[in-house]
Amino acid sequence: SSDIRELKELRDSGDEMAKLALDMQVYRVKKYIGAYMAVLGRVDAIIFEGGIGEHNPDVISKAFNNTMFVYLDKLTSVNDEKEKITVYGDYDVDGITSTALLVSFLRGHGVNAQAYIPDRQNEGYGINKAAVKKISDGGATLLISVDTGITAFEETKYAKELGCDVIITDHHECKQELPGAVAVINPKRMDCDYPFKDLAGVGVAFKLVCAASEKSERELLDEYADIVALGTIADVVSLKDENRIIAARGIEKLSKNPNTGLAAVISNLGL
Repeated sequence: SSDIRELKELRDSGDEMAKLALDMQVYRVKKYIGAYMAVLGRVDAIIFEGGIGEHNPDVISKAFNNTMFVYLDKLTSVNDEKEKITVYGDYDVDGITSTALLVSFLRGHGVNAQAYIPDRQNEGYGINKAAVKKISDGGATLLISVDTGITAFEETKYAKELGCDVIITDHHECKQELPGAVAVINPKRMDCDYPFKDLAGVGVAFKLVCAASEKSERELLDEYADIVALGTIADVVSLKDENRIIAARGIEKLSKNPNTGLAAVISNLGL
């Protein structure tokens, strides 16, 4: 400004008062910038942490409850006998990505797996008996639900009567009483001590993949981050802790090297 230029001229001519005034002006600016940068640093920290707390942002806990071991035993048994598995999802983005993730992983490991997504108009939400009958008639001996099933008491019982076992994985709120499935995997179970309760359905499905794979969780996230992030973000769960890691890795993968299916969708949409 003109005032600063005038002070500089007076300082250069040897005016001590001008020098002092200019030093004070510089000090105020530095102090302001320092405070501003401190605020920015705190904002950056909040954005980066995003509720992760003491979690290592590069590690997602692999632990779950004992029902995960039941799931693994049943999955191994079915695969050894070359039986058919049907993954039963939901028709929203979370349900579709959950189904695609698990079916893709199972088929990639030699499992005879198929997908079932109920028709939104004709079947509605959740597992229904007509679908269970169709799945059983198609030869499946194991139905794994993703993003649905936590209230499917009658449908689970009916599946067992038809000779089809059921494993339920879900993330919705559940009651104290659970369906009589082989295993019920849900971080919101009252007896589940898993530390992060806000996974989307696809986040829970990702845990199934992690439990059944010999790869590290980091390797699996690098492989599936785009599809897991898509379902997580679309289901509007809180983007903190594990969900924040999933979203960050997934957005990065979507922009650089998405899987073939998502790459085709992005291309067709002109994004």
